[in-house]
Amino acid sequence: MAENNSSAPLKTAEGMALGDLSQRVILDAIRSAYDTGYNDSRLAKSVPGDSAPGYEGRNIEADHGGALIARLNQLLAAPQAQPAFQQRVQPWMMECFGAEIAADRIERNHRFLEEALELVQATGCTQSEAHQLVDYVFGRPVGEPAQEVGGVMVTLAALCLANGLDMHQAGETELARVWTKVEAIRAKQAAKPKHSPLPQAQAQPADALDASRFAWLAKSSWYVGPSSFYADEAGGLQDYDDMNLSPKELRASIDAAMAAAQEGGNAAAGKDGAA
Repeated sequence: MAENNSSAPLKTAEGMALGDLSQRVILDAIRSAYDTGYNDSRLAKSVPGDSAPGYEGRNIEADHGGALIARLNQLLAAPQAQPAFQQRVQPWMMECFGAEIAADRIERNHRFLEEALELVQATGCTQSEAHQLVDYVFGRPVGEPAQEVGGVMVTLAALCLANGLDMHQAGETELARVWTKVEAIRAKQAAKPKHSPLPQAQAQPADALDASRFAWLAKSSWYVGPSSFYADEAGGLQDYDDMNLSPKELRASIDAAMAAAQEGGNAAAGKDGAA
């Protein structure tokens, strides 16, 4: 039988071509089968009309070579295994944040909690319910991390089932999306407040700021106005020269005094060696 010198790539059932090395392995196996069969046939009895008495090369080619190609086609047609989702998240983490932040357990806790809260908010959980559950959970014994991860996975799957969501597809879609946002995520990380669980600085509501001003004034005897107001020992505002500041000017004066007091406290802490 003539040697097969065809350069056409062998095709799989899914249209994928076997590479040159794979083809060479197959052809070598077939040639080995030819050689074995031919050498064995020379010791066999002659068959009339057969140029190689007892030669079984063609049968061997069909059996061994065909079976090998069929098996390779089967393997290539099967879905290719890829690293688990968790392992595929790691390269993105390293690209975005580097090893230190990627391994920061406190930061990872905060970001996971943020995303979990956003998910339940999006599926109907109220702020009041979330606060009640925080109090409930933190009033119970601390769990074991591996078991809690299992609980997260099971309850996430159940939540997705109840809401008609595919958790695996959603994860793949989000991982692909964040790969396109590396620079924006880096910038957000660089701008986030230090030592805070919040992903970005938030302005305090006006009523919260006024409450903090009042609390500071109530325990302070600092002079808080440029020429008009000061806080007495009882925490009351006293007027200099019967002049009044506008609310905006008064707030600015109090804020300046609070900032000065904070800076003075920080300086004193620094002298004592505190961070």
